[in-house]
Amino acid sequence: MESIWIKKINTDRNCVIYRLDVSKGLMHYFSPNCEMFAEFGFDVSNIPKSLLAVPILSNVMQFAWLFDCLVWIEEVDKQFYECLPKIKQGFQEMYRNYSFGGSLIAAKVIDNHYRAEKESALLFTGGVDATTTFLRIRDTHPILIDTFGWCNDKNDESSVFNADISAIGRFAGENHVQAEYIKSNFATFIKPEKVNKVLNRKLHNSWWFGFQHSLAFLGMASIVAYYYHIKTIYIGSSYTFGQAVNCVSDPRIDREFKAASCNVVHDAYELSRQEKIGTIVKARKDFNLPINLRVCSFKEENCNHCEKCFRTMTGIIAEGGNVNDFGFHVEGDFCEALAAFLRDNVKELDKDHIVFWNDIIARMSQNYNELLDKETADYLLSFNFEKEKRECLWRYYRQNFFSIVKRKLKGIIRRG
Repeated sequence: MESIWIKKINTDRNCVIYRLDVSKGLMHYFSPNCEMFAEFGFDVSNIPKSLLAVPILSNVMQFAWLFDCLVWIEEVDKQFYECLPKIKQGFQEMYRNYSFGGSLIAAKVIDNHYRAEKESALLFTGGVDATTTFLRIRDTHPILIDTFGWCNDKNDESSVFNADISAIGRFAGENHVQAEYIKSNFATFIKPEKVNKVLNRKLHNSWWFGFQHSLAFLGMASIVAYYYHIKTIYIGSSYTFGQAVNCVSDPRIDREFKAASCNVVHDAYELSRQEKIGTIVKARKDFNLPINLRVCSFKEENCNHCEKCFRTMTGIIAEGGNVNDFGFHVEGDFCEALAAFLRDNVKELDKDHIVFWNDIIARMSQNYNELLDKETADYLLSFNFEKEKRECLWRYYRQNFFSIVKRKLKGIIRRG
């Protein structure tokens, strides 16, 4: 049976470094040095090693379950150790036709109980989900936690992470709360492209989306929670009750996460994305709160022309808001820009994203008299996404017929 040994957990002031010994059959899934690091905004040298084990295990255990291997470690936090079977069961409920194996073997299981001194922390990026949860819990003055996991090593600098720090720091200052920032390589030390080849074939999913991201974030946040003696970590829901999406950030998984004395709330799962945008627009109107949303993943600022930006901007319009008041900037006619985008890109939208767009259209119809931009509403109210998607795909295949055939033939030849 293949195995992963968490061989060393070393601290150097604000940084913790994990060294792994990985058996031969698994080595191609890991970076060459088999190391993960996490850099915090405070000294971690006095945090128990059994708790420092949580971030690495929050990235490795789901890998072990998928590939049926053993994980060995000297010591682990008791609450985290006991929550793992429930998290594993959450994955099993999502993927009923796949048998998850693997297990954790710890020499010592240690109770790191503390008396809570602060009510809450919030995983925060500045997006719609996180901002909605902030507005719902802001009276608890949560510590905002932003985590960047895409470094290759400790010396890596990222303009995106620096932009995160600047924007979130400004938001925290405006709302009189604290922010903490974590830098790591958890998204790269397990090679996603290697794991995805297996997951795409067996489970039609990806490592980052289906298994890693929220658990990785919560593992990092557990160290912040211990340092400040926080009672609850909040994570904004990515989807809504009733949407059948196999995403790791799911209440069946997130809410089962526990470490030391903190628990997790998977928040606002009862709200649609459009209802969340409504909450944000209303908060700005009612309390004159400065809210600059950041929805463009892995970019320094909103690009204003991707699907997620257009979808968010259109959602703001549906609530009677002005997109320029929420961190977006549109030059020229918005409706023309949206129409041009959909004409070329509607073919890319899957059923889950079309649900989001249909919610926006329904809200535009309901809220029509309050809209500042009725032209965009009129355009979308007559737009049939399924029909337009079929026509867009037909145009694409017709225009690219020979290049598509050539690409498929090359694939067949390569496979022999």
